[in-house]
Amino acid sequence: MALMKCKECGKEVSTKAKECPNCGAPVKRSSSIGSGCLTIIAIFFVIGIIGSWFDNDKSYKSTKTQSSYTNSSYAGAISDLQKYGRALSTSTDGNVKFVSAAQTTKSPLNAFKLVFKTDHEALMSVSGAEPGNTAYYHNVGRTLTWSTKFCTKELKKIMLQHEIDLVSGDLANFDGETQSMSPCFANE
Repeated sequence: MALMKCKECGKEVSTKAKECPNCGAPVKRSSSIGSGCLTIIAIFFVIGIIGSWFDNDKSYKSTKTQSSYTNSSYAGAISDLQKYGRALSTSTDGNVKFVSAAQTTKSPLNAFKLVFKTDHEALMSVSGAEPGNTAYYHNVGRTLTWSTKFCTKELKKIMLQHEIDLVSGDLANFDGETQSMSPCFANE
């Protein structure tokens, strides 16, 4: 049974309760958090599909990619993202290991992916998650924790400097199974 604080009196109340047993205030369910994460994942998936369509269409050329994204700026972007990944890894006291940085699409979005590995229990997904159950909310919380740690002002500064639209942070276990995925958009 998951507990949350009552918005009125601050006492703990079950997420399944309709009202607070202490003050009688209605309990608002946080289903919007779960649906928000699912929406972000769906948007990220659609962007990837659209990007692969345009990358396969040789007649389409992004003017941004043609005019301003040279091999040297690509190398600079990769170098800065690798430095960021290593710094993020160091800031977790060894709980997260930076693995790699790579460009995933050039157009319509200039997108990169940073891959990290962990075996830290607080970041691992809980199995058996179904919308609305405790495991699901644990996973939403862990994904939000990873997103907060990953998508920082420092990363956005790197993205703006190198004209990067999207950087995703793939946090996997040491078997390579994704535990959390955090999309970071430069203009959000």
